[in-house]
Amino acid sequence: MILEVNKSHVVREVKKDLEVTESLNTYSIQEAREYVEDTFGDKEITKGPKENVTVKTYTDDKDGPWKDDFIWLINALYHRHEQNNSKLPIKRYISFQDVKDVDVARKNKNKSLQTMINKIKIAAEQLTHSDFVMPEFIPLPQKDNE
Repeated sequence: MILEVNKSHVVREVKKDLEVTESLNTYSIQEAREYVEDTFGDKEITKGPKENVTVKTYTDDKDGPWKDDFIWLINALYHRHEQNNSKLPIKRYISFQDVKDVDVARKNKNKSLQTMINKIKIAAEQLTHSDFVMPEFIPLPQKDNE
């Protein structure tokens, strides 16, 4: 039996075993956009009737969503609402840098999407609850410049 091994895979596995953060070659945001367009034919789009496409680089492998992930998802869902199309494709092309394990980071990102959806559903239940009380912005007095 012949086993072919990719050198970068072996290095990644050794670093993972040693708990060393991977120093990954990754895309700048512009390179990622160009790669997505060249490879998948998708351009970054956040308006219009066809789809919602964004590109993002993550710098950790935690399994929870980033704050801006919630903003992205809410805006993308609102885009669907504006287009009156609940089937409007929403795509976020993602890459990673400075993570311990890229495969774990990818799995965790998928888990975080479901976590966001669950939290948004809970928030929607609160907004539509008969006892809902509007949150308040309470301004503090401005400090003097002196």
